[in-house]
Amino acid sequence: MDQPNPPTQRKHSMQDVILWHLGEGVLETDARGRILRANPAAEELFRKPGVNLSNTTLATLCGENANTVADALARLAGPAAPEREVLELTYDQRHLRLTFTLVSTTEGSGFLVVVQDITALKRRIEELDALNNVATILNSAHELHRVLELAIEHISAALHAEAGSLLVRDDATGELVFTVALGPVAQRLLGRRLAPGQGIAGWVARTGKALLVPDVSADPRFSGGVDKASGFVTRTLLCTPLKTGQEIIGVVQLLNRVDGRPFSQVDLQLLETISLHAAAVIEQAKLREREKGVASLPGLSNLSEEFSSTLASLKGELDQLFSAATHQNPAMVATVKKAMARLETLRTLSRHLAQALPEDSTATLPSPR
Repeated sequence: MDQPNPPTQRKHSMQDVILWHLGEGVLETDARGRILRANPAAEELFRKPGVNLSNTTLATLCGENANTVADALARLAGPAAPEREVLELTYDQRHLRLTFTLVSTTEGSGFLVVVQDITALKRRIEELDALNNVATILNSAHELHRVLELAIEHISAALHAEAGSLLVRDDATGELVFTVALGPVAQRLLGRRLAPGQGIAGWVARTGKALLVPDVSADPRFSGGVDKASGFVTRTLLCTPLKTGQEIIGVVQLLNRVDGRPFSQVDLQLLETISLHAAAVIEQAKLREREKGVASLPGLSNLSEEFSSTLASLKGELDQLFSAATHQNPAMVATVKKAMARLETLRTLSRHLAQALPEDSTATLPSPR
């Protein structure tokens, strides 16, 4: 057999060096898909570091995707073969992209297969998709509670969470109330209250800081009270505050990834973004409710006039009582005088209020805080 001449040897040596150090996986196969050479990056991507993949078929290497790979090779070997074929496969909980290109090999025609790990790219696309879907839901015209349920449902699915909940702070007590709950024990949680500062949700509501807890059993802030009451077992969680300006109106939390792994910082960032949007929607709904309540009240001008009229009538009655007390019961005079002084203070305040109002006021009363 003729030996390759020196230029050919140098060419192959250079190709080997390039393949060896390339960050992407590269496989060279014959026409039947039998692997002739593989660089270290390809071995890593297929979880075979240091393993000689030569003489292994690509279909066998791809395991449950064998038929998909075989079909692609058949198309490339056909009479109307495309110049290249791109496959996206799920392999060992990751997404791989295989790009096949027809080339001439040392054994005749074959394929150069470039292998890329696109797990992060696919995940980012899924996250942006989820964010877009949740934003659309939160901006919809559905009833608020249903909107929040759909939002938690979509974000739980996007982040592969086993359960999710949204807790709103009770302004009167400071407690967190389970307002939305999804998961295997959701019905046992709805309406349940957490004392101010209780558990991780309470800590997030108090500090306003988002939290990723890979293992709740190792975190002293985790109380476990809700788990005991509901029968649910929390392993890992995400919890983010619902913020409107400087105020914390509640929290959102997701529990346990369905694949058993802990959540990531990327998961936390996505949940924070959605929580900010949800908080704004909740606050807008509260403002609309307040406006509806105020709309049923008379205008402030009318209210001021009715108040002034009532005070004037009361003054007349106290004048009569003072006159009667002076002649019939002198001991009551001092008490009546005090009442008249207080009444005069109220009348003065009423006059100031009337002066401060516009001529035709139907202004909205400020909501009590």
